[in-house]
Amino acid sequence: MDFHVHRGSVTGVSTDVLVLFCMEGVPLEGEGAALDVALDGQLARLLQEGDLPARSGAVTPVYTLGKLPAKRLLVVGLGKPEGLDFVRLREAAGRAAKE
Repeated sequence: MDFHVHRGSVTGVSTDVLVLFCMEGVPLEGEGAALDVALDGQLARLLQEGDLPARSGAVTPVYTLGKLPAKRLLVVGLGKPEGLDFVRLREAAGRAAKE
């Protein structure tokens, strides 16, 4: 398994899996919003309907269906923004790697 850190827009990255971290109650911004636009609003709809939980520990695969060069997107929940620290971020990154 290879991991790569990419600097710049993720919407043009060709890979098997992209990871997007989300927090509860925080709208998609920056690269998350760009991914949502590329996926025709699918992420925002899934978040709004509760089908894309951002709670701590949640890991949800989202297939891009050719709308992005990446085959799939792995959305990893960070929980509520209050109390977000390195430990919680490290645990979320570990869950993403296991998936």
